[in-house]
Amino acid sequence: MASASAEAVATPTAGRLDLGPDPRPISGPDDGFHCYCGGTPAASALGMPGVPLLGIYGPDYWPALPRVLITLPFERLSLPVGAASLLAGVPAEAVDVCVVLFDHVPEAPSEKFVSSATNEVNLMLHYWRHAAAAEDWGSREIKAAVRCHAPLSSGVGPLYLDLSDGGIPLGAAAPAQRSVVVHGGGGVAVSPNNCQFAMLAPSGSCMALVAVCRADSSATEPLPRPWREAAPLNEALAPASSGGSGRLTGESTPRASVSVILLPRDAAAEAKTTAAVKSCPQNAPGLLQALAGAVSGDGDGGAIATVLLQTAAALAAHGSG
Repeated sequence: MASASAEAVATPTAGRLDLGPDPRPISGPDDGFHCYCGGTPAASALGMPGVPLLGIYGPDYWPALPRVLITLPFERLSLPVGAASLLAGVPAEAVDVCVVLFDHVPEAPSEKFVSSATNEVNLMLHYWRHAAAAEDWGSREIKAAVRCHAPLSSGVGPLYLDLSDGGIPLGAAAPAQRSVVVHGGGGVAVSPNNCQFAMLAPSGSCMALVAVCRADSSATEPLPRPWREAAPLNEALAPASSGGSGRLTGESTPRASVSVILLPRDAAAEAKTTAAVKSCPQNAPGLLQALAGAVSGDGDGGAIATVLLQTAAALAAHGSG
């Protein structure tokens, strides 16, 4: 992990999406959708939605914004094969589920490792894992370990799996522990959480992966949880001498995230996918069906499309969205 001095200092900017609780199925301006669909509204940190996000670790380490964000109840998700092992023992109400279509991420040099590659993207878990500690961002260092795996992926490749804290394991690779750190003290510096993957050439309009991440029980400090009343997140706190309060209490419930992530392969694919989203029925099943068309193809691409279509059918059958 890079030193704190190498981290990009985040400056909050206006987000595209309205993250407040809204009874309408879709909220936000014309070019973005946030659909709650009966799921838990996403908490936010620094104006970002509290879900796994994407970004290139460079001078401006700021996440790509979701163009479509659908939060779902776990029981409505068509769980993909290979996702169950990381979710064993996690209560259904503690599994955050989302489908996210991101803006296109232009290729740029990564500063995380010495590399000439420009197609390395980080899966940023900070805004999910540390959403409840958002008020403390900038005042102390917040650390956590998560276990990650992407059982399905299309148009992306593995990176740095030979390192102890490397990229996100794909496909048949075993889940692995990765670190998530937010440095405080005079500013907010978001460290790379070492879940890189490589952008390759997808068969459809979008690269896609199903990412499963789990935070296990550990010592905790009571922290506010926007939009939630469940147990607090399991923060591995910094000692009081380095800015943390040092107050450790109890054991928290394991928490997990299952996110279906879509990333347009280029600006033309982004425009095509956005047009499909705007022309589809403006509800969760319609959005999911439109997104399925962006990743349709053979192998894992087809499997991810099936996950989206089956989830759309489950929502429609229960009148959600």
